[in-house]
Amino acid sequence: MDGKEEFNRKSYYSNRWFWISVGITILLIALLVWNLINSYSTIKRFEKKEFKLQKASSELLYHITSMEMSTRLAVATGDLRLKRRYREHRPKLNNLLGKINSLVEDKKIENEVEKIRNYRDKTYSIENKVFKVISYGNKEKATELLKGWTYTKNQLRLKESTRKLSKYLSRHIRDIVRNEKKVTLVSLIFVLVSFVVLFISWYISIRVWKINFQKRKEKEEKIIYLNYHDSLTGVYNRRYFMQAGDDEMIRAERYDQNFSLIMFDVDHFKKVNDNYGHAAGDKVLKKLADVVKSEIREIDVLARIGGEEFSILLPGTDLDGALEAAERIRKNIEKKVVRIDNKKIPLTISMGVTAYRDSIKNFESLLKIADEALYEAKEDGRNCVVKTDPDK
Repeated sequence: MDGKEEFNRKSYYSNRWFWISVGITILLIALLVWNLINSYSTIKRFEKKEFKLQKASSELLYHITSMEMSTRLAVATGDLRLKRRYREHRPKLNNLLGKINSLVEDKKIENEVEKIRNYRDKTYSIENKVFKVISYGNKEKATELLKGWTYTKNQLRLKESTRKLSKYLSRHIRDIVRNEKKVTLVSLIFVLVSFVVLFISWYISIRVWKINFQKRKEKEEKIIYLNYHDSLTGVYNRRYFMQAGDDEMIRAERYDQNFSLIMFDVDHFKKVNDNYGHAAGDKVLKKLADVVKSEIREIDVLARIGGEEFSILLPGTDLDGALEAAERIRKNIEKKVVRIDNKKIPLTISMGVTAYRDSIKNFESLLKIADEALYEAKEDGRNCVVKTDPDK
């Protein structure tokens, strides 16, 4: 196994154990925090919920009995003022049933609550008739309605369903306690096992990480650099340049700022390659990039966008400022020569200059305008600068 394969193998195991360690650590922290919060909230919720359920269970039968007693007393005494007391219990009973449904999600409890509602609705209907008959002074008819089998049957079923509901609620509370105990036990076992795995995984990952960290870091930095830089000249590549151009357009539109673009390439570069070879051509491009880098600001972006073609992005610069910069660069390049095999190769460039305008919809369009200006410079005899205003 060679060194590269050994490094890749170690990186694989390091990454795997490292992420296992991170995952388990985060999981343990989350679990411990969750246990603390859950234990506290469970106690509070249980106390609050148990109290409400027990209170609702006891009050339920009280309201049902009170409504029945109010109705029977009204029949016995003929006092319609008892109807007011009867009506006070009715919404309270409905609220209790609704509260029980909201506190507990259980099919049996929901069914029993629904039964109570149905039986209660049927008794409502009869009791309303009783109060209506009493208002007409017909106590005998009212007594007959209360003694009827329909009313008696519904009252019996109503009380039976209420007792069943109380029983189900008590069982529900016991189930909550039992489930919480199970959750606590399972969590404790999981935490203990996780601590063992965590210790092993951290030991392995840290040990391997110390060996290959520096190599991995260097490799990543190289990849990042190559993604955005030209491997020959060291300046930015087309990918980075297009991203920078899009970002600059957004800033220009948002803050109403200027920026300009210069495109240039080496005059008669094909002859250099043909006469002296591609190594000579590479040397010319490196020399060109070095000279231009020394002539531009830190905020300017120089990129090789293809072959012998370069471009410069000048933030905060109008068309006239870009033209001055281009002329300065062209003159300095003209003074330079490249020596190959003791032969001097003159170095000149043609340049196209343009600037951002509101009419430009995207950076690709602006790049195309600069390229057209560069082509015009070549047509005019090379070693010159041509500017183009997109709005003219």
